[in-house]
Amino acid sequence: MPESVPLPHPPPAAARRGALVDAVLVGLVLLFALAAGSFAARNSDLWLHLAAGRLVASGDYRFGTDPFASTTADRYWANHAWLFDLGLYLTFHNFGAAAVVALKAVAVAATAGVMLRTARGPAWLAAGCVLLAVLAMAPRLLLQPACASYLLLAACVYCLQAGGKALRAVPALVVLWVNVDGWFLLGPLLVGLFALGRRLDPAKLTAWPRWFVPATLAACLLSPHHVRALTLPPELSPAVWASGFPSDPRLAGYFASPWQLAPLGAAGGYNLAAGAFFALLGLGVLSFARNRRALRTWRGPVWLTFALLAAWQVRLVPFFAVVAGPIAAFNLGEVIPAAGFARPGRVLAFLAGGVLVGLGWYGKLTGFHNPDRGAAWGVHTDPTLERTAAVVAEWQHSRPADARVFTAHPDVGHYLAWYAPGERSFIDARLNLFTEVAGDYRELSAALGLLPGGDGAEPFAARGIGAVVVYDPDPRRMTGALHELNSARWDIVRVTGGAVLAVPKAGPSVGSRFDPERGAFGPASDLTPADAGPATLAGPVPLWEVRRSTARRGSWEADAGTVYLRLFEDAADRSPALPLLALRAGRRGAELDPADATAWLVAGRAALVLDSRTWERDVGDTLSPLAFVRHVAAAGALVQAARLAPDSAAAHEALAGVYARRGFFDLTHRHAAAAHRLVTRAGDAGERVDRAAEQMEAAERLMQDAENRFLVRTAGQAGDPFARARTAAELGLPHKAIEVLLASHPDLYGGAGLGLLADLLLQVGYAPEARTLLDREELRLNPAAFGLFTLPGRSAPGGPAWAYRLPAYDWYDLCQCVAAGRYPGATVAIDRIRDHLAAEERQFGPPATAALAALVGRAAGYGGGLAGRGGVGGVPAVVHSVREGQRVSAFLAQTRFLSVARADLGVLAGVLELERGNPAGAALRFTDALALYTPARGAAPNLPGEALAKRYLEQIARHR
Repeated sequence: MPESVPLPHPPPAAARRGALVDAVLVGLVLLFALAAGSFAARNSDLWLHLAAGRLVASGDYRFGTDPFASTTADRYWANHAWLFDLGLYLTFHNFGAAAVVALKAVAVAATAGVMLRTARGPAWLAAGCVLLAVLAMAPRLLLQPACASYLLLAACVYCLQAGGKALRAVPALVVLWVNVDGWFLLGPLLVGLFALGRRLDPAKLTAWPRWFVPATLAACLLSPHHVRALTLPPELSPAVWASGFPSDPRLAGYFASPWQLAPLGAAGGYNLAAGAFFALLGLGVLSFARNRRALRTWRGPVWLTFALLAAWQVRLVPFFAVVAGPIAAFNLGEVIPAAGFARPGRVLAFLAGGVLVGLGWYGKLTGFHNPDRGAAWGVHTDPTLERTAAVVAEWQHSRPADARVFTAHPDVGHYLAWYAPGERSFIDARLNLFTEVAGDYRELSAALGLLPGGDGAEPFAARGIGAVVVYDPDPRRMTGALHELNSARWDIVRVTGGAVLAVPKAGPSVGSRFDPERGAFGPASDLTPADAGPATLAGPVPLWEVRRSTARRGSWEADAGTVYLRLFEDAADRSPALPLLALRAGRRGAELDPADATAWLVAGRAALVLDSRTWERDVGDTLSPLAFVRHVAAAGALVQAARLAPDSAAAHEALAGVYARRGFFDLTHRHAAAAHRLVTRAGDAGERVDRAAEQMEAAERLMQDAENRFLVRTAGQAGDPFARARTAAELGLPHKAIEVLLASHPDLYGGAGLGLLADLLLQVGYAPEARTLLDREELRLNPAAFGLFTLPGRSAPGGPAWAYRLPAYDWYDLCQCVAAGRYPGATVAIDRIRDHLAAEERQFGPPATAALAALVGRAAGYGGGLAGRGGVGGVPAVVHSVREGQRVSAFLAQTRFLSVARADLGVLAGVLELERGNPAGAALRFTDALALYTPARGAAPNLPGEALAKRYLEQIARHR
């Protein structure tokens, strides 16, 4: 065979350029790893580690004793992470939350750097393999001891592969490892796999020092727990797997398999990180197929063992990625020439690195619609769990000394450890400590309705449990639990956000119970009244705009609103108390965090419930200003929810229902189609998908019919945007009407067109756009340009027709303030309208009364003259006098109705004060309104708000 011709050496300039490109690639890999680890810490077990670190730092920690749970008194806790906990706490305490996340991100970057050092072959190949490995690790790069294990595992692989003096570091790494995480057993396992690979390798390898293996094994005992440290992690523990925990849906994430392919295209969008595992697995198989000799080195046993672990549990995928990335580069680097594919390889690796850095910055690695992975250094505190811990700590002073608390979710236990020192939970994430009470945990959870098969509160009394903290992030399970808590067996003590503290009715007295009536109408409430409203509102988002989202900050108030609405579903009466609390909670939540879609969704749903399912609607059925404002409030809040969370099927479903009831066909179809797409992608139950499809198809038919009629009716109106917009609005196409007006200059449609535009914007819920329109300088300086807004009144069947005629600018200002939750502005707008009506009453009331009296006098004169002349010649004059009298009487009636309109607006102001959380202010408004109704009784066609004002005053007085 001919001798191989050596490749020519590249010229020095080309070599320098190649080295520079390779250095850039290395920097890109490190930058991607830094971005992949730079997201806000949201894992609740972080607080458990911080609490343990606080105890170690203060000297109050006892090794082997669990200070956090009430069910582990006889269990030895081998806390391998004690050193990690101490370092975490000291960093958090001295440098803040950002420092701990930054330190974690640096650790991830260091792991990637060590993986690059371990890999062999062309730099572009090593960079590409490590990029893929870090992408596969991305979902599990949480602020946990496991992140330290990834780095230590990568360091051990590097030292074992390098051999020589580097072996001296392995026992030291294991010593550190056994004191920071329970996965330290991977160190000795790795040494054993390398030893097996060395026996399989036909090449002559330098022998290991005799002390090396014994020293590595002995290093596992250099822990405060000594031999007790030799325990399996929960993921590998046979006791945990036999306990029943794996079948608990609340703990499914601890035992998930990567072969559950749903994450590849779940509701969060296509998950690149989930796909990266399979790509890395396939790349490893390919690398061994191309380089079969590698199977008989350390790479074969190491890769196969860690691949089997990762194929078993998704939580073990990062460990596989740490070894698989360098091994794939190692294997392929031995069969690909150093100069082969250099240019295209570098280009491909550079492009992949750049794209992944961008996706990591915007948080799109674990799902294109995942909102909680955008680049951010900070620790997220769940407001519900933080408040729950504070309430439990407060409640413990009023409970019997021997009464325990049952915490229905591990997350609650984590927050209790940090925020309620000394308060012990029933269970937390350290599942290997709770295998003996796994049956109790399941039985008690079933008794609360969180799992099927419960039988009430009896199991709690038998176990000395005096209270339960019910919390579950899954809304379906939480709804089942709230249904149970609403039964006759339980008393709800406090709603602490999305969690509930409850006690058995048969248990000992523990103070006050949760009373929604007192909370809604009394002076004292957990909910702080809304103040100035949200600082900002979300506008429409262009399709091309990509935003970096660090997920929901939220508030416990918004979470409580969801609980209030669920409790209302099971309420025996139709009292507006719970929906009022929910609306108040949603408004307060949006004020605290204007970007919280949950708060807006709660506010919108609560407004809908108040308008349709409580006695407020029955008693105030004829109060059309309240009905209009309720619709505007619901639409405005739901539009904000949909804009802030475009992938919220609940927001789109609610909006589609609101628009359908209003006859807005184009917007109904838009949001029904969005809801159908989202529920289909999420894999929800067939009934929900079918319902969404049915609504979408019905709306599409109506919309197409309306659009066809619009084309016919506007054929000759090309130059008249006001006429075209009015036609579109009449046909149920408000969005098209808005587009027509916005596309034309205001000079073409004048004040009438501006009024129509403002009305449509408010009715469809576009509050920010309405505010922008009303803030135009020419309109603020001349509000009369809008003219009057006519709102038809509601009369009893057969009663006279009447209407509210209100200054349009002030009415639109009132509506947009209500839609945004800015109650002070709404109150000011109501007072302006009432002042305007009072001025009209003073201006036109006396002249109308005098004119009517004069007409009556003239009619009497006509009557006497006709009697004297036989009643023939004066008939036309009498008829004319009667007609004029009717017109004056109608005008006088409308003038007298101005006081009723002022009273009705006073009732509206009182209702808004109740929503806001100010019952005392609401009582003043209702009292003032009733004073205006009294003189108008019998003179006005109706007293729409009187009954509602009296009913609400009764409730406020009862709980004053």
